[in-house]
Amino acid sequence: MLAYLLGPVPSANRLSLFVVAVLFVMLAPAPQAGAQSGFYRDVSEGVHYSEPVAELQAMGVFDGTACGEGLFCPDEPVLRWQMAVWIVRVVDGADPEQAPEPRFGDVDAGHWWAAHTERMFQLGITTGCGDGDRFCPYDPVKRSHMATFVARAFDLAPGSHPGFDDVTLDDWYHDSVIALARAGITQGCDSYDLFCPSRLTLRGQMATFLHRAIHRDETGAVSCDFADHADRVTRAVFQVHGDGLGTAFRVGYGYSDNDKRLGSGEWWEEWLTAAHVVGGRRQVTLTNGTISLDAWVVGTDSATDVALLRAKGYGVSHLRFGKATFLKPGADLYAIGYPLHTASQPTVSRGVLSRIEEGASLARTFVSEGTLILTDAPINPGNSGGPLVDTCGSVIGMNVAKATAVDVEGINWAVASSTLQERLSSLREQHEPETSSEPKSVSSGTGSWEYFNEERLWGGYEGYYLLEESHQSRLYVRCAVEGTLYSPEKYDSVFFSTGNLVTNDYRNPDAPIAPVIYRFSDENTVTLDSHFSSNEEPESVLFAYGEFINKLSGTTAEALHIAVTLDNGNDIHLSFDITGIDAVVADLDCLPW
Repeated sequence: MLAYLLGPVPSANRLSLFVVAVLFVMLAPAPQAGAQSGFYRDVSEGVHYSEPVAELQAMGVFDGTACGEGLFCPDEPVLRWQMAVWIVRVVDGADPEQAPEPRFGDVDAGHWWAAHTERMFQLGITTGCGDGDRFCPYDPVKRSHMATFVARAFDLAPGSHPGFDDVTLDDWYHDSVIALARAGITQGCDSYDLFCPSRLTLRGQMATFLHRAIHRDETGAVSCDFADHADRVTRAVFQVHGDGLGTAFRVGYGYSDNDKRLGSGEWWEEWLTAAHVVGGRRQVTLTNGTISLDAWVVGTDSATDVALLRAKGYGVSHLRFGKATFLKPGADLYAIGYPLHTASQPTVSRGVLSRIEEGASLARTFVSEGTLILTDAPINPGNSGGPLVDTCGSVIGMNVAKATAVDVEGINWAVASSTLQERLSSLREQHEPETSSEPKSVSSGTGSWEYFNEERLWGGYEGYYLLEESHQSRLYVRCAVEGTLYSPEKYDSVFFSTGNLVTNDYRNPDAPIAPVIYRFSDENTVTLDSHFSSNEEPESVLFAYGEFINKLSGTTAEALHIAVTLDNGNDIHLSFDITGIDAVVADLDCLPW
């Protein structure tokens, strides 16, 4: 006699059966083996799956599915036919009657487990594999499929959960994975940030998942308190400084590629904000506390009021997307942003989910497409572009608007996370820069100066540069291309890259600037009086202003010598043959200043 404590069997496409007490059944013996008389030799006491394996073995769940005499093989992948047997025995509490003719073409009626694959279909747990006419019984089970099978078998509902970095809203198994995580059946793999959906499910792991599913009522669903996630969330939310003020938040992974806007192999991070926050700008500044980042506007979508930004990698943690459809009206939501004025840290305001809107609303005056979330979480000027999150810190939407009519309160809108995800791919494809081919000299008499015309992270510009081969350093003279930069006068400049870091923290505007001295040909050495460092190259860059520019623009010297004191106290000496500087000055409209 075998004891099973069962919960309600899910109703969709299944038998209408509810077991409310302990049900005693006798399993039909599997043709290949009977119930095990002793514990498996390869399952050591104390390993995480030993208790689940012992309990399920005692229930007869593994009968006929052992991998050898007295062996369980916990580190081998579980096959689809084996999983079918285990799940059906746990859910039904018995082996099913043998089906006269299996519906799946690759399941032979002579196999004792053929009835289990048929029962999996009857219970709505599987529709088969491929086109649905096969079961693929000998295929190992990936974790993504395992999550779907278990979620259907135990009728697990998804809901608010922090989520996993490698499971996105677009993934067909997303809801099942979240349902397992909320029920406490899985905590991820390797780290709590990952689920590893493409990995194979091992037999020891599968026993653990089933054991947790059986006992889930004892542990309860995972719930979140936003206070536990507030610090993580606010560190990913920055203030946007453009024509006005707004909010942006870090999303997705960082990337490293050959994007010419950032430099070959540069590491960059993605941010989302509202399109009306960036307006027509190509670049904005993002700040949070002492961190300041220059961000390039990759693309905007006016129909949904979404803008995608990219900034050089700083290591800001990203936020994950959640689903508003997991939540019921009245669920707590939190608006994160920088309302009304410049601030060093974002504020948090709380409200509830009022409604999910697919049709017309007041907000449709500027958001013409996509799904909107209506909330009473306070949203004010400056909050636009900030995240609306649930209690687990998952992004449910992006704050975009509020109703400001007389006697109207608590009517605020956010673009739903589902719409944000839908638009990301198209936004990434916008505004791919056109760059010149190999640098060339475009004016006679420019000597070794090479012409360039590029669009980079900070906008478009043209100019000339010299290469100092011994240190692979460059001296640039450039002019901003009209119409591509919001502050051209800042970018008309002379600067040089040292190939080395020259400040302790070049992202910190208060960091000390490296001492620089220079001289033209045989003139006396002069201290560079006006310059600052930047992160426009993989290494630090020094921009020069003031008297140095006037001297360079009018010099007849053939050489420029520069010495920079590095962080380690050593000096780096650069020498440039500036023959042809007069032709460079004549060719560029912005020189001299």
